[in-house]
Amino acid sequence: RDGCLHALYQEVLYGRLPAGRRQRLHQRIGEREEKGYGEQAREIAAELAVHFEQGRNYRKAVQYLQQAGENAVQRSAHQEAISLLTKGLELLKTWPDTLARTQQELTLQIALGASRQAAKGYGALEVEKTYARARELCRQIGETALIFPVLRGLWGFYFIRAEVQTALELGQEWLTLAQRAQDPAFLLGAHYALGATSYYLGGVTSTLGHLEQGIALYDLQQHRSQAFAYGHDSGVACFSYAALSFWLLGYPDQALKKSREALALARELAHPTSLALALNFAANFHSQRREIHLVEERAEAAIT
Repeated sequence: RDGCLHALYQEVLYGRLPAGRRQRLHQRIGEREEKGYGEQAREIAAELAVHFEQGRNYRKAVQYLQQAGENAVQRSAHQEAISLLTKGLELLKTWPDTLARTQQELTLQIALGASRQAAKGYGALEVEKTYARARELCRQIGETALIFPVLRGLWGFYFIRAEVQTALELGQEWLTLAQRAQDPAFLLGAHYALGATSYYLGGVTSTLGHLEQGIALYDLQQHRSQAFAYGHDSGVACFSYAALSFWLLGYPDQALKKSREALALARELAHPTSLALALNFAANFHSQRREIHLVEERAEAAIT
C-alpha cells in the first residue's frame, strides 16, 4: 500500500514539472547513468533509451533501443525485442535523411526480422516484409556484409513456405557472394541453405556435398553466437540434415553418427531452439530405423 502511495506521489510531482524541465532532467539522468556505467551501459539500455527519448535525444534513444532489443534476444524474449526495435524504427524517422539513417534502419530491420521469425514463425508475412525492406536498404547502401543475414532471412521465409525454387535461387546468390567475401561464417550459412533446399528437391547427393562443406567450416567458438541471431545453429542443422541424407543413400552407420553429433553439439551450445531442432530431426531419423522407443524419447524431449 505504501509503495502504491509512493508511486502516486511520484506521478503527481512528475506531472507538475514543466515540460522543458522534465526534458532537461531526463537528458541529464541519461548522461549521468551512461557515464557511470561506462562500457557496461548496454546492461541498462532499456532505461537509458527512455531517458534519452524523454530528453529528446533521439539519436541516443535509437542506439539504446537497438541494444535493449539485442539484450532481449539474448534472453529469448522476442516479443519484447519486437516492441523495442519497432520503437527504434519509429524514432529513427526523426533523423535527417542521410546514409547514417539508412545504415541504422538496416541494422534495426535485420534484428527485427530475426525476432519476428522466432516469435511468429519463419513463414509469417511480417518476416518477408521486414527482410524485403532490409534488402532494399542494402541496395541503397551498396555492397555491404549485412546482405548475408538479409538473404538468410528471406531464404528461411521461402524455404518454410515450400517455395523451394525461390529458396534455391536465394541460396545460390548467398553462396556466390560468400565465395567472393571468403568469410567462413557466410560460407557455412550458404552451404547449409543449399544443402537443406536440395534435400527437399530430391538431390540428396548434392545435399550431402553442401552439408559436409558446412560441417568442415563450422567452428563452435566462432559461430555459436549465430544461433541467437538466426534462431538455430547452422552446425546443428548441417549435422541433422546429413544424418537423414546418409540414411537415404544407404549408409546407416554414418547416419547414426551424424545424428548423435547433432545432439551432442546442440547440448554443448545449450541453445533451446537448436536443441529442439536436433531432437526433432533425431525423432524423424529413428522413426525410419523403426526404433520406436527412441522416437518417443526424442519427441518428448523436443516438446519439453
